[in-house]
Amino acid sequence: MRFFFFAILISIGVVASAQQFKVMSYNIRYKNVTDGINQWDNRKEKVAEIIKRADIAGLQEVLNVQIQDLKALLPAYDYVGVGRDNGKKKGEFSPIWYLKSKYSVVKWGTIWLSEKPDKKGSKGWDADLPRICTWARMKDKSSGTEFYVFNTHFDHKGKVARVESAKLAIEKIKEIAAGSPVLFVGDFNMTNETEGYKILMMKENGVNLRDAFYLVSTQGEVNTSYGFNVSKKDGKKIDYVFVSPQWKVMSHTIYTDNNGTSYPSDHLPVLAEVGL
Repeated sequence: MRFFFFAILISIGVVASAQQFKVMSYNIRYKNVTDGINQWDNRKEKVAEIIKRADIAGLQEVLNVQIQDLKALLPAYDYVGVGRDNGKKKGEFSPIWYLKSKYSVVKWGTIWLSEKPDKKGSKGWDADLPRICTWARMKDKSSGTEFYVFNTHFDHKGKVARVESAKLAIEKIKEIAAGSPVLFVGDFNMTNETEGYKILMMKENGVNLRDAFYLVSTQGEVNTSYGFNVSKKDGKKIDYVFVSPQWKVMSHTIYTDNNGTSYPSDHLPVLAEVGL
């Protein structure tokens, strides 16, 4: 009898463990040869090492050449996503990377953050550039549990675009996820004092997202955007991991890895350990 109960406890522990994992948001900075010492080829290995801390990582500002580099550096991972300019390989991706051993993708797609969300390359409102949100319906291979991941990059200039993108994101999450557990990550280019952030956090919007940062006792760094310069002190928190109410957040970390002078990207990675 004692062995029976012990076996049950082990079984419960395995299931619980299978439903706990680490999700990251990380703007890795597009490959720009004018970045000098901070250009992509000098930092791609470090970026890849940081991504390995996550089971699922929503990245931003990823050009196709960087996709190819990361595929070589992250053989245990696969990704979904397209370039924002043409829905293929042109322009920045907002890809979702995931550990192939733990998860499979059941279905995925891309939303253009504009008045025509199905039109490839469309630019919305007062946005400076086309912006997208990549989504994936994912399955935990161990437990069979399914959930949704949304990853986005809101416009850096368009104030109206950020507000309208928040509204559109909520509507699309309701339409696509239909009440299933949701993780919404990205570079939102807005602080928690802005209208767009408040729209995402509204309990009345039908999704009831919560900012993982506030669901645990977070220590250490609180901002995510400094540029590459380690000595810069006037940072902002504009990168987030948002969770729907089904999730429990165990930890939240903003990593500050650096070589003494520069960070591996001009944004810091955000990682939350979550479970269902």
